Amino acid sequence: MRQLSIFLLLCGRLLNAQEPADRSYLTLMVIPYTGPGESVRTTIDKSAVCRAVLGQVNNVFEERGYRTKDYMEVLRLPNTAPDATDIERTEIKEAIRNAPADVVVYVEITPLDLNEGDRQLRLRLQAVDKYSGENYANSSSVESTIRRYRDFVQPAQDFQMINRLKTYADQLDRKFADVLKNGRSVFVRLAVDPGSPLTLSAPVDGNRLSLSEILYDWIKNHSLRTYPGSGDAGLLELECKIPLVDAHQRLVTPYTFRTELMTYLRQLRISTKKLDLTDASINARIQIVLKGTTDRE
Repeated sequence: MRQLSIFLLLCGRLLNAQEPADRSYLTLMVIPYTGPGESVRTTIDKSAVCRAVLGQVNNVFEERGYRTKDYMEVLRLPNTAPDATDIERTEIKEAIRNAPADVVVYVEITPLDLNEGDRQLRLRLQAVDKYSGENYANSSSVESTIRRYRDFVQPAQDFQMINRLKTYADQLDRKFADVLKNGRSVFVRLAVDPGSPLTLSAPVDGNRLSLSEILYDWIKNHSLRTYPGSGDAGLLELECKIPLVDAHQRLVTPYTFRTELMTYLRQLRISTKKLDLTDASINARIQIVLKGTTDRE
């Protein structure tokens, strides 16, 4: 019985040791919301409280085993968290594309002026997937219990706020577990140029399957789940869930998924000719146009 107890204890320690490594598959970037005409850098530079709060939020995530990027590395990020409409704006697309993180955590820091000069902090947090704009975790309000907040007061002293930030991290943990198990959402659209004689029903050289069938199989084999959408001789659309890591424990993102798909398309041949294609992908929307076939290598 004692040996069994020791064995179970060792197993538990191994599992706990594995958790931080698992969470390190996601890289987080914590930045503040900004006011009109203010940049992220300006907001951080002018407020010691802002820097301290962002540092404390980062600490909570790092203690869980998430990788974090320092906010000063970011020069081009959206000033506010993008919603489904905002994420289609050109400047938002560019900013998200260049962010060196998987998830951007926006922190709104509001000082509350109370009676007799007392001040209290209220935080609102939103974690957004860099690629799809999907919400990973929201917080309606995280309020401090320390009064008389000034620039020299460190949020690290506010244990009640730290505990509430840990509760917020629990919410992100649940989403991380879901993404790790079920994958990240990616939309794939493969369309034949309207002026091209090529069709997706064309047979692929050395294969009994048509172009659409072989492409669908490739996407299905590289995804955890696929949800077919519309399709015809000139269009293949579907949504899929791609894994966070592949069988070799390498990180998978919509960018790496798209690169592998493009590489696969370029090695296919139709009537001994290679495919001529262009890429119009943005973040988690992979859009490839097949312009036809060509003899050029």
